[in-house]
Amino acid sequence: MSVSIRCLYLGMLAADPPIGSVPAGSWWYNTVDGKWKFHNGVQTFILGGSGEVGGTYTKTVSIPGDQFGRPNTNPPTVVDQDNLTLYSFTVNTDQMTWKFPIPSDYDSGPFQFWVVWTNDGGTDDNGKNVKWQLSYQVGKEGDVISGSHVNSPKSVEDTYASALGWVEHHTATMSIAAIDFGGKTCIYIQIMAVTPSGTALSCEPHMLGVCFTYTAKRVPI
Repeated sequence: MSVSIRCLYLGMLAADPPIGSVPAGSWWYNTVDGKWKFHNGVQTFILGGSGEVGGTYTKTVSIPGDQFGRPNTNPPTVVDQDNLTLYSFTVNTDQMTWKFPIPSDYDSGPFQFWVVWTNDGGTDDNGKNVKWQLSYQVGKEGDVISGSHVNSPKSVEDTYASALGWVEHHTATMSIAAIDFGGKTCIYIQIMAVTPSGTALSCEPHMLGVCFTYTAKRVPI
């Protein structure tokens, strides 16, 4: 079986070629604009500038709880609720871990994480609180990965705002600054539920998953 890849490199040009003459898959560098450009057969992408096509954008990723690690010591309890698997955390005890490689399309800025959670289906938690804590370490090949980063942990408190059970809630964000993982290849994350400042939830908080956003490079296809 053979695979054919069609790509024409037009090199360095003082002006953009007429679009009708540009084959799909062509790259060139416009010496006047000072930018790399790519034509996919339909439109031209400009690489390298925030706000430009082919520049950067805010990317959001959702990670379901079943993609986290459940350690041998103090893992949360798995709870099945209709079409969804939940993870019930004993406060200040249970934990989940996550090996988080820096995405290849990462451009700049912090990672902003938030927890998606609910209660145990009870109806008496309206106005009660949960506090989620995110601890982390960073590393690359050759680094010692024990312990936690000096700026760890991050935490966020959230209130159950319903008189119904199994209502999905999203916390505010917990930020890991770019300076904390600059030059590293992976962030090692631990998630726990800890004692909130306000009145605690009447049950164990149940985690659905974690979402995060970051500034990503827009790579043309």
